Amino acid sequence: MTGLFCGTLTGLTASFGSVVSGSLVRYLLGLRPARAAATALATTFFGALTALTTYSHHHKVSWGVGALLAITQILGVSFAERRALALKSTPALRMFWSILGIAAGVAMVACSGAVATLSKHAPAIPILHTTLGMFAWIVLVGVVVGALSQIMDLGGVLIVPACLLLLGLDPTMAQGTALFGLLLVSLPGVLIYSRTGDIDFGSVAWMSLGALFGGLVGAWVVFTKLSPPMVVSVFGVAFALIAVGRFLGAGTPREQPPDGAQ
Repeated sequence: MTGLFCGTLTGLTASFGSVVSGSLVRYLLGLRPARAAATALATTFFGALTALTTYSHHHKVSWGVGALLAITQILGVSFAERRALALKSTPALRMFWSILGIAAGVAMVACSGAVATLSKHAPAIPILHTTLGMFAWIVLVGVVVGALSQIMDLGGVLIVPACLLLLGLDPTMAQGTALFGLLLVSLPGVLIYSRTGDIDFGSVAWMSLGALFGGLVGAWVVFTKLSPPMVVSVFGVAFALIAVGRFLGAGTPREQPPDGAQ
C-alpha cells in the first residue's frame, strides 16, 4: 500500500512521492534515514516512470527543458550544499523555511485559476523568445531552484512551481516536465545508494509493484478528472502539507546521510 500511495502521489503531483515515501518507509519499516531515503528514491523512480508514459502520451513533456533543469538543478544543489547547513542549522531557521513553504502552498491554492492560465497571459519578454535567451533563463532557473531546494530541504518539489511561474508552462506540461527531470536526477542517486549498500532491495521489490500501478493511477486522475486549476490546487495542498510536516519536525536534530550518498 505504501508503494501504491506514493506512486499515485507521484503521478498526481510529479514531486511529492519521494518526500512522503521516505518518511513512511522510515517509520513503517524502521529503517535508518539513509536507508529509508535510498529505498524511497528507488521506489519513486518506478512510479515516476509509469506516470511519465501517460504524460508523454498526452504530449505534456518538454524533454529538452526537463533535461536542462535536471542538470542545472544538480549544479544548484552542489553550489548550496555547504551554505545550506548554515541556513538551516537551527530550529528557528528550519521553521522559517517551513513557514515559507506553507505560505507558497496556500498561495497556489488561493490563486490556482490565475496560476493555471499564466502561460496564456504572461507578458512578452523579447529576450526569452530567442534560443540563447531562453537557454540562459532555464539554466538560471534550474540553478536557483536547486539551491533553494537544498536550503528548504524539499527535494525537487520547487521544479513544478518554477515551470509554472517562471517558464510559462501549463500545469500538466509543468508536471510532465518535472517528472522527466525527476527520473534523470534520481537515477544517479539510486546508483550511488546501491553501491553504498543503502537500498533495501526486498522492500523496493514489493513497493515498486504498487508504485508502478500508482503512477498510472495518479496520471490518469490528472488527465481525466482534474481541470488545470484543480491540478494547481492539488499541488498547492500537497506542498502546504509537506511544509507543515517539516515545520512540526523543525526542532528535531537531523541525521546526516553518509558521504557520497547525498
